[in-house]
Amino acid sequence: MDDETYVPLDPEQIPGAKFYHEHPDKPIAEKYKVKSKEKFPKKFLVWQCIDENGHVSKPFISMGTINAQTYKVQCLQKRLLPFLRKHNIKEKALFWPDLATSHYAGAVVDFLRKHKIRYVTKLDNAPNVPQARPIERYWDFCKQEYKRRGKQATGLTDFTRMWRSISRKVAQKSAKTLMKNVRGKLRAVAYKSVYAPLRISKT
Repeated sequence: MDDETYVPLDPEQIPGAKFYHEHPDKPIAEKYKVKSKEKFPKKFLVWQCIDENGHVSKPFISMGTINAQTYKVQCLQKRLLPFLRKHNIKEKALFWPDLATSHYAGAVVDFLRKHKIRYVTKLDNAPNVPQARPIERYWDFCKQEYKRRGKQATGLTDFTRMWRSISRKVAQKSAKTLMKNVRGKLRAVAYKSVYAPLRISKT
């Protein structure tokens, strides 16, 4: 499956719980209790794909958005195809894109068909089912790792280098577990309901 996410340039802008200890006789200053956030922070767009064995592709990272042409060339042609070939899964893969409009543009669908990549059709692709798409948790783990490092990237090149390192670390630690039984979750969504994967996760 594949997906995109946005990552703030400033790691402090990434949501997450923070804690402080306050002694009854020594009140904490308000600045430590309330953390302001930028309304429109600078952020990077990150695209990656991940397979059911926990392998993660090279990321596509930009400061903008993804349209159909960018998605076809930068994500599918330059990253997805080499990824499928590298892991020898092209013939048996079922590609599960996210429901972004660009992912089902005519040029994109033609590309997938031309290269004989089976994919989940738009009609069969249920919206808003993070419980069935573990890549959403993968993003969370990567963002929290970026936040823990506490170092803000100096620009696109620096962030790309940092994200590749973070991606490898998270993939090695968690990706295989996250992607366990993902085909079963997809079937559960298709034949039962969008809530069915929640029951699978508990078994």
